Amino acid sequence: MIDLRWEDDEWVADVTLQAWAGFQDRQGDYGTLSSKDPSDGKVPVVLNGDGEDGEISPQPHFAETLPYLQSVQYDLRDKMLELILDYYLKERPDILQFCKDFDEDPDKVAPEASSVEALKQMIGLNTVFIGYPIEGKRPYIGFEFGCCWDDEHGLGVMTQDDRVLLVGQADDAWPNSYSEPSA
Repeated sequence: MIDLRWEDDEWVADVTLQAWAGFQDRQGDYGTLSSKDPSDGKVPVVLNGDGEDGEISPQPHFAETLPYLQSVQYDLRDKMLELILDYYLKERPDILQFCKDFDEDPDKVAPEASSVEALKQMIGLNTVFIGYPIEGKRPYIGFEFGCCWDDEHGLGVMTQDDRVLLVGQADDAWPNSYSEPSA
């Protein structure tokens, strides 16, 4: 049974995604660190409901999507981590320049990372967003992370089924604003 609650104009369920246990605990505002202890994998899942008040229940696909997410969480995490590492390594030179320009500690803000294992000390899952299904497909699922290299814009990953569609800033994790590039 999924325990849904209406909170701040959206449906929310607390779900444990064990695949993300051991990463940073980033349940603070805007994905800030909430504990020095590693995450236990518990994360809010925001369901994009059908109304502006709590009287309208979320659509049935939400109840179907959560078990699906549970079943693919490890494979999807592994795919995301590979692409997050690529994204970070691409962005790191600019982050290091930022550290230099603003007298920030580069070892704290932009540490060396040569493997996905290093990401455990750099990121933590803050929120999962489930969008609406699209023409018979599963809905987009967005993952918003806090990260050490951008405490203002965070990290976002957009997925659908077992595909990682986009890695970018936190707002890239919002399913209802995402549209796949046209072919």
